[in-house]
Amino acid sequence: MDELRFKSNNKIVLITPYFGKFPQWFDLYLYSCSRQKNIDFVYFTDCELPQKVYQNTIFIPTTFQEYCDKVSKSLEIDFHPNESYKLCDVKPFYGIIHNDLINRYDFWGFADIDLIFGDLSIIINEQKLTDYDFITTHTNRVAGHLALVRSKSSFTTSCLNIPDWKNKLQCQEHISVDEDDWALLLYPQLKWISRFYRHICRRLHIPMKYCYEGIVNKVFCNKYTRRSFYEYGTTPLPQNGQKWLFNPNEGTMTNPSGKEIPYLHFLFFKKNRYKKTDVYWKDDYVKVSAPYTSVITITNEGING
Repeated sequence: MDELRFKSNNKIVLITPYFGKFPQWFDLYLYSCSRQKNIDFVYFTDCELPQKVYQNTIFIPTTFQEYCDKVSKSLEIDFHPNESYKLCDVKPFYGIIHNDLINRYDFWGFADIDLIFGDLSIIINEQKLTDYDFITTHTNRVAGHLALVRSKSSFTTSCLNIPDWKNKLQCQEHISVDEDDWALLLYPQLKWISRFYRHICRRLHIPMKYCYEGIVNKVFCNKYTRRSFYEYGTTPLPQNGQKWLFNPNEGTMTNPSGKEIPYLHFLFFKKNRYKKTDVYWKDDYVKVSAPYTSVITITNEGING
């Protein structure tokens, strides 16, 4: 795996190992990546490479076995899971695994590919990059679909303080080391806030956002704590009739209320392990192809031009 064969002047790198087959929407996803400024997207993959790649979408061919060997060597563990989904648990350790790569950037991070980016400057802008060393897009956990870390900060090696992290990575099951264990390490107050929500707010039918957002978020997540856990509404539960609009010319994503959001995460649009439902994308649900020139509509029925 040659991680140093490309040169870039961008200041941010988002790392994604992905093995198997790219999803139907991947070309549109890549186009949305190409609209982002100052960000390189680096993929370690054995998938067939797409016909259209961009200057900031960089593919490093490797096998799942080779990548697991790299993880094992970098972390001095035996990391050889049966399923590639286990790689989600490794996300907090990318800064160590890909040390040579991230040292060329001011920030490193990770992002999933089951999404379409709108304007990421909503999250990643000069002010936020000055105020914070860690940025993610949920209030109550690390968002596995997007998080950003300052390369030369304690957050990059903080993963080594996760209790029993070696055994957690070496077990076969995916156990949300990224979203749960790492979150409690970076934002320890979450433990008490979540208890307050479960035992008081939920019993009084007070919505979760009133517990995690507002003044609580401002007190614990600010430029003094150097961390930003903020809810951007990127992972909705789509309802019949709702439409999200991606404007490929402006590079923007808006939700059904007309509010601009930084990206749309497809977790609950597609079949997944987190929600039992018969309402999810089936068969040929992507009805758009390049060149992308008109507004694209995304619903719980599919992606249409």
